[in-house]
Amino acid sequence: MKIPLHACLYFLPLLAAGCATTASPKPPPVEKAFTPKLAKFTAPASGLSDEGKWTGSYAGAVDVYIGAEERWQQSRPISLIIQPEEEGGLRLLGHVMLTAGRRSFFIGGIPAPPGNTIAGEYTDANSLLTTQYIYALTLNGSLITGTVKTQTRRGPDKPFHPADEWRFDTERLTGFEPR
Repeated sequence: MKIPLHACLYFLPLLAAGCATTASPKPPPVEKAFTPKLAKFTAPASGLSDEGKWTGSYAGAVDVYIGAEERWQQSRPISLIIQPEEEGGLRLLGHVMLTAGRRSFFIGGIPAPPGNTIAGEYTDANSLLTTQYIYALTLNGSLITGTVKTQTRRGPDKPFHPADEWRFDTERLTGFEPR
């Protein structure tokens, strides 16, 4: 069946007007967007304490003065470990490889550092041996430079032997070093 052209032209404006006046359905209201609670999804600020800035393993080179032999050994490998103590403060463990042997030291009871320098004295004594340490270390980013001087004596009334001294530059280790 053919519809005459004039009939189509007659209904076309009505069709257009009807569509324009018919209300289109409104979309449902937009739900409130999800906003996470920041406390659940963010970590607390990592404000390391001054002790935390120091702790870690370090390796580098040391010049060692051996007081009993009155001579220096230069550019020897050194490893340092700085750990927190349970009561607060720090402890320092050092290990030096020498030409003929090795030397180690332990310094405990280092007070909590107020910044990038720690210095003081530490005495380790028992009935047979007394060791006195004088230390000064500076932290600059991941580098520690410092000096540790030791004196030992056998027995409480004996004099101290000539002091040994370590002057070192070390860098924080970030992973496992291959051997």
